Amino acid sequence: MGTSAIPLNYIRSCFLTSGISEESAIETLLGAGRVLLLLDGMDEVLNQQSNAVLKEIRSFSDKYHKNRFVATCRTADQKLRLRGFTDVEIAPFTQQQIRAFAQKWFVAFTKTNTEAGVAQSVQFIEKLDLPENWQFRQLVVTPLFLHLACWVFHGQEKFPTKRTEFYKQGLDLLLGKWDEARGIERDDVYRGFLLPQKLRLLSQVAAATFEQGHYFFEQRVIEQYIGEYIRNLTDAPMEPEELQLESEAALKAIEAQHGLLTERTRGVFSFSYLAFQEYLTVGSKRRKICQPPEKSPMYKYSFF
Repeated sequence: MGTSAIPLNYIRSCFLTSGISEESAIETLLGAGRVLLLLDGMDEVLNQQSNAVLKEIRSFSDKYHKNRFVATCRTADQKLRLRGFTDVEIAPFTQQQIRAFAQKWFVAFTKTNTEAGVAQSVQFIEKLDLPENWQFRQLVVTPLFLHLACWVFHGQEKFPTKRTEFYKQGLDLLLGKWDEARGIERDDVYRGFLLPQKLRLLSQVAAATFEQGHYFFEQRVIEQYIGEYIRNLTDAPMEPEELQLESEAALKAIEAQHGLLTERTRGVFSFSYLAFQEYLTVGSKRRKICQPPEKSPMYKYSFF
């Protein structure tokens, strides 16, 4: 069986669910270049499976090269290398695109009641356009943060009165529920962190950089902060090389999984939004007052 057989079998199953059972029709469409194949969430493929998946896509796109293929991933993910594909980056949403996204989101979320979904999307836009919600309008120009805004609004039918509460709910979703809600299994690096531990780590990085006035920082600097946090999680000594590898892996996981840290240029990072850096910095100061740093002798087994 050729390496392009797996994508072809999946396409056949999709055609079957749509009532098209003739295999000749599928081959005819593919051979004539009449198929648009959308491959979403490439960054959600586990590391141990990524090479095999990319190999399948390359083989299939080479064999049926007349068709159009779109593969999406977070810009943070550097593993997606497909010959013949053109790399593009999504521009910030326009107001019209925000309205269209919101309507589709709420309709999809309500599932059985399209009218209710449309009505809630209209309410969402009306509340978003209120003067007091200007800070939310700044955030929702990307798919991820627009999704967060829709999620928060859906549960309350309003935006939080305090901006910090919106950040808290957004971080809770990003760090604790984002992959879980979509049934995505990540690699074991960083995934084992509990929500409070993720918040402490990001707060430590935010405070260390923000208090120095550093909104852009080199990769080696941020890995040093991450390494310090990891070292404090356990009383067991770690070799410098091992600590460096785990710090680098944790940074990549943070960047790919929820986008709070993003690589602006090669080797230079920043928080994706200054507001989150500010919020996490304040949270770091509160935690220093309330409680000492945690220790966990089980770190080597439960976190990485």
